[in-house]
Amino acid sequence: MGADGKHIPSYFPERLRSKVVLPESEDGCWLWTGAMAGQRARTRVREPIPEGKLPAKSPIYSTTERATPMWHDPEVGRPVPAHKALYSRAHGIPFRELPRLRRCPNDRCVSPNHTHPINPLPKPTAIPFLDRLKEKRPVVDLGPVSAAEECGLPPIPAEIWTEFCLWDEANPYEEDAA
Repeated sequence: MGADGKHIPSYFPERLRSKVVLPESEDGCWLWTGAMAGQRARTRVREPIPEGKLPAKSPIYSTTERATPMWHDPEVGRPVPAHKALYSRAHGIPFRELPRLRRCPNDRCVSPNHTHPINPLPKPTAIPFLDRLKEKRPVVDLGPVSAAEECGLPPIPAEIWTEFCLWDEANPYEEDAA
């Protein structure tokens, strides 16, 4: 449970869940209460200017990066941005395979629903989902949300759920076969 007593999905580690405060509404920000990497000034270089063109602005400029919620991820072995750790677990994507992400304008928000890929997402890996579903064998009639909770999985993509349902129908329980 979050610090405010609301339910955070069980596929997030307890250490991570304990640092999140859930909002009153379903679509609100998940506020991070843990460590933050402070704002920092960065010097950047603009794109190269085509030959024959005069620069409109200086090729070197300064920008300020936003404060970032940080969490020490045991799977990665170092502190990582918390919104990326939550997004990774919510979508079943290994942390090192995440696309570039755009996060919520609220610096403390770590909601996976407010974090969006800048590039398209890679296709979800079906093998871990299917293996876990076949191993745990959840009741198909209860649907993919219930099955994900029962199996400790992030939300199950529709194509993987369909594939599991077809497999489940073709492979009845031992008890059902008799």
